[in-house]
Amino acid sequence: MGLHRPQEAYDVAIDAYQASLEAKSPQTENLSKTVLRAKQQLWEARETARLREMNETLKSVEVLIEADLERSLGELRGRLERGEIGQIGFVEDEKALRADKEKKVGDLREAFRIASKGEVAERVSSSSFFFFLFTLVFRGYVLGGHLLTFLGCTRLVN
Repeated sequence: MGLHRPQEAYDVAIDAYQASLEAKSPQTENLSKTVLRAKQQLWEARETARLREMNETLKSVEVLIEADLERSLGELRGRLERGEIGQIGFVEDEKALRADKEKKVGDLREAFRIASKGEVAERVSSSSFFFFLFTLVFRGYVLGGHLLTFLGCTRLVN
């Protein structure tokens, strides 16, 4: 996912998750979180494409915001390579830049939603949707000695 290839990450993670469930591995929860993050990134990519198809101006401005992020990340990588900042500082600054980009895109989409009287709008907030999905689908619950998941029930071996 760090390489921004969520489909590949999802394909690998879902297979590992299924194997982990069958093996009753303690890593199942961690793998379920990885599957969830990959699904969230896939959802966001589809939703971005859908919104951009609806409004060319929105698409143009979002592309400019992304180009600005890539320019800033390039400068940040350069600072890391020159030794001006360390790895921890790089990671923190990268997170801040990405969060700033997400806020700008969110604000932009909200402005377009208002201006279009709701025609150009996200279907569901991805963070709300995926919190709900994680809670119901991927997180296992232990009830009466059984690990219950949406993908199937597995008896815990004590």
